[in-house]
Order: sequence, then structure tokens, then C-alpha cells
Amino acid sequence: MNLVRIGEFAWTAMEPAEGTFTLDWLHTVVGKLQKEKINVLLCTPTAAPPIWLTRTYPETLAVRRGGQRVAHGSRRHYCPTNATFRRHSARVTEKLATEFAPYDNVIAWQLDNELGPECTFCFCNDCSAAFRRWCRDRYVTLDALNAAWQTRFWSMDFTEWDQVGLGIMPHANYGGDGFSGRNGYPSIEFDIRRFFSDTFVDFAAHQTQILRRLHPGSMVGTNMMGPLFQSIDYYKMAELFDYVADDLYFDLGTMSVDVLAMDVFRGMAPPKPFWITETGSAGLTHQKGPYPKQLRAWAFSALAHGCKAHIFFRWRTCLAGHEQDLQGILEHSGLPSYRYRAVKDLFTELAALEKPLASLPLPAPEVAFINSFESVIAYDTTVIGRSVRYMPHHCETHQHFFDRNVQVDYIPPGRDLSPYKLVVLPTICLVTDDLARRLRAFVNAGGVVLATPQLATRDANNNYVPRVAPDGLQDVFGLHVDSHNYLENACEADQTLATPVQTMVAETPAVQCLQGPSGLCERYMEDLVLTTASPLAVYRDNLYASRPAAAVNPFGHGEAFYLGAFLDKTLTGHIIDLALTRAGVKQGPRTDPWVEVLTVGDFTVAINHSRTTTRVTMPTGKPLVGEVKDGVTTLEAYDVCVVKRKYKENPS
Repeated sequence: MNLVRIGEFAWTAMEPAEGTFTLDWLHTVVGKLQKEKINVLLCTPTAAPPIWLTRTYPETLAVRRGGQRVAHGSRRHYCPTNATFRRHSARVTEKLATEFAPYDNVIAWQLDNELGPECTFCFCNDCSAAFRRWCRDRYVTLDALNAAWQTRFWSMDFTEWDQVGLGIMPHANYGGDGFSGRNGYPSIEFDIRRFFSDTFVDFAAHQTQILRRLHPGSMVGTNMMGPLFQSIDYYKMAELFDYVADDLYFDLGTMSVDVLAMDVFRGMAPPKPFWITETGSAGLTHQKGPYPKQLRAWAFSALAHGCKAHIFFRWRTCLAGHEQDLQGILEHSGLPSYRYRAVKDLFTELAALEKPLASLPLPAPEVAFINSFESVIAYDTTVIGRSVRYMPHHCETHQHFFDRNVQVDYIPPGRDLSPYKLVVLPTICLVTDDLARRLRAFVNAGGVVLATPQLATRDANNNYVPRVAPDGLQDVFGLHVDSHNYLENACEADQTLATPVQTMVAETPAVQCLQGPSGLCERYMEDLVLTTASPLAVYRDNLYASRPAAAVNPFGHGEAFYLGAFLDKTLTGHIIDLALTRAGVKQGPRTDPWVEVLTVGDFTVAINHSRTTTRVTMPTGKPLVGEVKDGVTTLEAYDVCVVKRKYKENPS
């Protein structure tokens, strides 16, 4: 163990009454760690404002969309724009920085904890006024705002700036207090979500500036959440920081989703390091925890995917409170058990590998997924098509690459495309002119793109574009979308949308690849009109029978693949195989399910995430972890093998 994370949620222990600081306990802990040469990641405690603060200054509490102020007794129950809360947040941050900057083992800071709307986005008067200012800065005039939001529908036009705010938006008239705004006016809800994201980024910037001023040279960041967080534009927030961190509990997702999360955060803000600031030595809840060897497999996967810090939460299991059943390294009794031994063995092994793995580089994938925060919130604030969701579709698509042992990067729309051979566009419904231009140049120069449905269907304000999709890219894909249909049907004689009870049926039209398998499409389909593209698959029945369901188009020196429907796993996998081949991306070895094989620089890492024994062919080299016999490693349940290729023995 060489790094301890401490201090989050500890505001009451640090300041039991306003202006009365009790930091002796924290000095004692940090001092003891310093003597043991253990570094500290010190957290600001602002995620858990104390009751003296919320009772004395009730305006610091967040307000729900319906106007109800939240009660004390949770966490992150504050309003991030409130001036009083900002003042107290700054004061406690300044005090901590002043007191602990002199310790040479306090090397990094974590702001708050998992920033976002845990209780609610705040709809108080302060936030409403801040939203109005945000809109004025963005649009300058009401004419521009009304044009962007297309407010003429239902006579939503605004004629005075004081009419613009958070409290009058139509979602409030439909009941409920959810965060998504899926019952509201999409363009307005879309900007509300942009505003809330910017609000949290600004709150993080406020604390970051204090720590930069009072503790220069330390690393500043915060613990984020994945795999694809829907409340904050993390790419924008990461620009503030020195490291990028994810709280990754491996039991929250399948292994392919865990890898997706690591791909996202590794690529958040390179070359800034990627850390895992929270992971469990047991399950996230009270359910059965992992085998000790699973912890090891997860840690080696994180290492291979570029993680530079692996921090377990927590040291001792809580005796009380909301997380009293979130098992720590030590038991409730404070005594060590199998989890302690598993963590100790893991860290002992990793410490011994520090020099042999010193030259392990970051992965250098040839495939990039575009990850668009604005597409995320576009789907989360639209009124219809709820069967189409951004994150599940990304997870499904990413798993095809995981299963083929093809490494990927996740990048924002503005990132350079030139390092890649294949760029994947999963339901990127908002495509800026800049991204369209760079995609065109990428394909023209020899790159391959693969797009799934609803590409470039909406404008920058979440309104549908008044042109055929994919808007601005029809020539690249050699097609346009003539019409589309969601596949929940209430039109047959025995079906109904509402009366007497809803009996819609989710239809699954049959699809046939022209030179490949047959299967089904799900949730949504498009009628493609091909201009220069060639069909890859056709619908065999339903509304678009005999029409193309997928196509490929040569453009310049490259090619563009387009899926006009959400195809099943077999069909999607077939077209992904075609795209990888056309792009010249070599697939990794085909393995049993849930077996990873990664090539990173001169290292090959094989990890068995299943309970079933498997065999993996390994390259010639020096085994650093595990055994290789006749070029094959046998991996028992959750085993790991690491081989360094091009290995040279040190001369004796």
C-alpha cells in the first residue's frame, strides 16, 4: 500500500460548528502515514454539508423540480450555485489546503465526491436566475433563443428575459420529479441539462482554483462515475484536472462494460493519468462478493487498460449508516479476513512487478468510438423513442470488440481521428459541421467509419433537422434515410396504445445479409435509399420488406458502413467483422467467453474472467506472471498470464 484516500464526507468531524475546526485527528493520521512513507489523496468534504450549515442557511439545500426543498440527511443535498454554500465550501477547502499543504506525502486532492444530482438537480431561484444568465450569454437575444428552441409550437415563445427560468418549463405540468425531462420540451430540457452540467463544472473549478493557489504542485481531480455518465460533460470537467478518476465497482457491470468504462476514462484527457479511486474488495452491496482471484483479475485488467492507481473503498466496513453493508477490506470487527489477505497478496504481487512492468505503455488502439455527451442528453430529454437508449446501445456495440479482443479508445467528437483506422459512431444523433468535415476527410484519406441508426438526425438544440439523414454526410455514406419506424406496434386489431389497457407488441422484422447470416432487427428501423452505396443486408418482411437494412459505400480511399436498424448480435457482429477487415484492423485471438487477451507494447496480457478453465496461445517471450508451455498458457478460474515479448536476459 502506497496511497491512502481520506477525508470525504468528514465535514462535521473537521468543523463541528461554524468556524470551529477540529483537525488534530486528521493531522495525526496524515503524520503517521508520512512516517510510513505512504502518500495521501486528501478529499474536500463538501459532498456532505453538516446540519449546522443547512439549518442556519436553509437556502443552501437543493430544491426539487416541484418546488420542495430537500431535507438534511443525505449527501450532496446542496445547491451548487448558492453563494452561501460556495462561501462555506471555499472556506473549508482553504483551511484544509493551508493546514495540509506542508505535508510532502499529501500529493493529490479529490474534490467533493461523485459530483452530480444524487438528490436532485436544483431548481431553486438562484439556479433559475443562473440559468437565465446562462441563456443570455449563449443566445444574446430572445429572438435567437426562440429560434434555437423553436418555441412557436404550443405558443412557447418568450417575450421578456424574466420569463426564462427553470420553474416554468412544461415538464412541471406533467407530474413527476425525475431528472430526465423526457416529458418536456426537448430543446428547452436539452439546454437545462447543458446548464446543469456547466454548473457542476464551475463548482469544481471553484475548488480547483483554491487548491492550485494554496497547494501548487499537488495533483487535483475528482472521482467520476461511468461508464457513460449522463449528468456532467466529463470531457469539459477533466480539462480542469491533473488526473482523471473513475469509481469502478466491477460487479456493477459485465466485464465488457467494465472495460468500456476503463476505455472511456483512459481517453478522457490524455496524457493525464487515469486512476480508479474506488473499487470494492467485495460486492458493492450486501450480495455475495468476488473470489479473491477475481480481485486480482480485475486489477490486472485495469493495469493493462492503462490505470495508474487502484484504490479500494473502504478500509474497515462501516458499523452504521447508509453503507454499513458495503464490505470493506476489514470486517465490522476490525479484524482481517479473506478480503484483507486478497488485497495484501494483490498489492504484494504488484509491488514485485513494478520494475518488470515499468515499460508497460498505454494501449494504442486502432479503433475509436465517438462518445458525445450532447447525444447522451439528447436521448435523455427526448419525448419519444424510449426503447432507444444511448448507453445500452454503446454497451452492446462495445461488447462485440471485447469479444474479438480488439482494443478501442473512447474519444469526444472534437478529438483527432488520424491515429485510428476505424471510427465507430453509435447513435450519434448530433453531428456538428466540424465533426462531419473531419469524418469526410478521415474516410477520404483511407479510414473506415461504422455508423448505427439515427446518425445526424438532430441539430445543435435537439430539434430534428429539416433535411434527410444523415445530415451533411449523405455523400460519405452514399445513402439517405427516407423514413423510419419504432417497432412497438399498437396498430393491429388486437393491439392498443391505451384502451382498455396497453397491449403494444415489440416487433422484430427479419433481416438477411446478402453474403452472410440472417437474423432480426429490434426497437427501430430505417428505410434506406441508396445512391452510391451497396446493400449489405435487406429486410425480409414488415413495412420495409426487400429494402436495404445496412449498406457500405466507397468514398475516396476509404469506406463508410451504415446500419439502418438495431440488428441482433449475429448480424451486427458480421458487419463489424467486415468493417474491421476493410479497415485492416487485426482481431485478437478468438477465446472462450470472458477471456481477455491484450497486446500493449511489448506485453501480452491474458486474463480469464470466468470460472471455466481455458487455454490461450501466447507469443514467444518471458512469462512475468503465470506459466507458458509450448506457447500455450492454461488459465484456471480468474487466472492471469503476462508475457513480455522481445525479452533479453540481462548479461551476468
